[in-house]
Amino acid sequence: MKLSNQEGQRLVAAMLAMRPDWIPNQPGKLLREANDAGGLPFAQDFGHVLRALAAYATEVRPDGRHAKRTPNLFPADGKHWTSTATDPAVLPRGPACEDHAEEAAANCRCCQADVKVGQRPATHIGKHYQPESETTA
Repeated sequence: MKLSNQEGQRLVAAMLAMRPDWIPNQPGKLLREANDAGGLPFAQDFGHVLRALAAYATEVRPDGRHAKRTPNLFPADGKHWTSTATDPAVLPRGPACEDHAEEAAANCRCCQADVKVGQRPATHIGKHYQPESETTA
């Protein structure tokens, strides 16, 4: 989901109202960059974005400290999206894996299996990878 300018401004205002300690992290810039890169792929609608933000920003550890120190991972996949979805069955899955189109790039099971058996570097989960042995053959 791409945010409109007005939605982006409202989201930043809500973010800073919940977590004024995030001001140095420039959440407006962070959201603008995420929006320019395709939006918030795990969001169903703006209401879902607000619920996910509330879950992300207010999550606390057992010792009472905030679990999230910065807003930087808010646009990424996480339980703040899945736990706040009105219908988890229709959650957008984000961009597809470049090598396994049936899987979401963020958590492609095929790529993760390749990493476990040593056939793909962990930096290439969800990205195209061609081993050197296949390029020189």
